[in-house]
Amino acid sequence: MKIESQVCSLEPAQKLKELGVKQESLYFWVEKVEQVGKKYEYEWILSHNKTGDGHSYAEWGIPAFTSAELGELLPSGMPGNNNIEGTTLHIARRYGGGWICGYSVHHTSHSSEHPHTKWLHYECADTIADAMAKMLIYLIENKLITI
Repeated sequence: MKIESQVCSLEPAQKLKELGVKQESLYFWVEKVEQVGKKYEYEWILSHNKTGDGHSYAEWGIPAFTSAELGELLPSGMPGNNNIEGTTLHIARRYGGGWICGYSVHHTSHSSEHPHTKWLHYECADTIADAMAKMLIYLIENKLITI
């Protein structure tokens, strides 16, 4: 499996940096500059955290958080002022492709003994890391957690 499918893509990574999420990750998006004739071409590439001389990309790179790193940042239950007891963080493959990351609560209605799931909020993406990153962005932007 390519590492690019195990880390959040550039767009959510940039948003997480903008929102002030800690700049600690095993991988970073860094801008590669290449001169082609008289022009320069720029391309974002994925790199390990350390440069060739042992320095970190944390000052100018963009953290490409792994799904494991994002899992450490996401709370296990839906946070907020109206914290509902019994909420659960779910991360799963979606039927038809992609991933879902969200919070739900199980209810048992008066007319049925079988519990059903009520989604409080969820995010979907092509990769597990992007679904988790989008959920973290939602929580921060809606002031449900602080980083």
